[in-house]
Amino acid sequence: MLENIKKLSEVENLENKKVLVRIGANIPLDENGKIDSDFRLKKIMPTLKFLEEKKAKIILMGHIGRDPEMSLKPVFEWFQNENLKISFDEKTFQNLNEEKIRQLKEKIEKMEAGEILLLDNLRQSELEKKNDLDFSKKIASLAEVYVNEAFSVSHREHASMAGVPEFFQEKYIGLLFQKEIEHLEKILNPGENSIAIIGGAKIKTKLPLIEKISEKFSLNILGGGIANNFYKFSGYKIGKSIFDEKFLDLKKYLSEKLFLPNIVIVDDGVNKKVEKEIFEVQKNDNILDISPNSFFEIEEKLKEAKFVFFNGPLGYYEAGYTDGTKYLLEILANENNYFIAGGGDTADVIFELGLEKNVDWISTGGGALVEFLANEKLPALEILKK
Repeated sequence: MLENIKKLSEVENLENKKVLVRIGANIPLDENGKIDSDFRLKKIMPTLKFLEEKKAKIILMGHIGRDPEMSLKPVFEWFQNENLKISFDEKTFQNLNEEKIRQLKEKIEKMEAGEILLLDNLRQSELEKKNDLDFSKKIASLAEVYVNEAFSVSHREHASMAGVPEFFQEKYIGLLFQKEIEHLEKILNPGENSIAIIGGAKIKTKLPLIEKISEKFSLNILGGGIANNFYKFSGYKIGKSIFDEKFLDLKKYLSEKLFLPNIVIVDDGVNKKVEKEIFEVQKNDNILDISPNSFFEIEEKLKEAKFVFFNGPLGYYEAGYTDGTKYLLEILANENNYFIAGGGDTADVIFELGLEKNVDWISTGGGALVEFLANEKLPALEILKK
């Protein structure tokens, strides 16, 4: 899938070239505005070091959060602590007029080889999401080379992802993006003794993934809000549990390879964590996790797994319902298999348990990962083929 894509890893001469890099900087912040997880930023570092060694002039752009008032200053401070020669342009996109572009070009001209300029939050401008042509053209005028190092946003047809690269002859995927695709391609050919665990709250986004990979894997385990829809479709009561009425015709997704856990953890309105078999769930119950006891009947299959794909927690992770997710991770994350995990909450649990060394690849993408696996393409990747 990367045959027609130019890769930054193969580029030799970048000395003194102005290189514009779209990074995945949308990292979580705590209530004090401090970085809660630097996982995505650490993943970007090899590309920045590569460009630094190639003596390029590096211009970074990215977004953070949904509030247009948010700033990438915490990201700038994190990069500073990594001993990068980096400067920060605040409020870059609040009014990206010709004068602002002129000022940015002056800054970039004065940069030394290997130095970095981080532009502020792209979503300070509504034109980013609109993929505005003039907005894209202005940004593109700052550099000679474009690099997409934001796999996590590559399912979005926004200006920085789909508009800006249209104006470049030299355009590449970064080192991280390349590794993401190379690892995720393996999920499409998992082989025997393979297990896919699909969790998360929204079934709408995961059904295309389930449909695409379920026949490829030996066993498919469902959890989270996704499982609730399957419980309801199968005739079980789910009480007050979340589900989506639009996605209850699930017959075509049922197969012998599908494992629907039969023991759940509910909040019954009195006690927060009550273990029940699925047929015992009552109208006041809220299913919030999968019980580890659900997996005893498939324990041997879990231990024999040679390839594992884990995407999305099996419970309401934010509220502390992590028993099912932790149980599976502790069994499956070992040196005897090839293990790929989706980003977001799944990555958080892996780091919390200290299992990251036993996981072969933790993706930085959530929505992008699902779209790539379901469709085998991404809008921002297709642009780079032109």
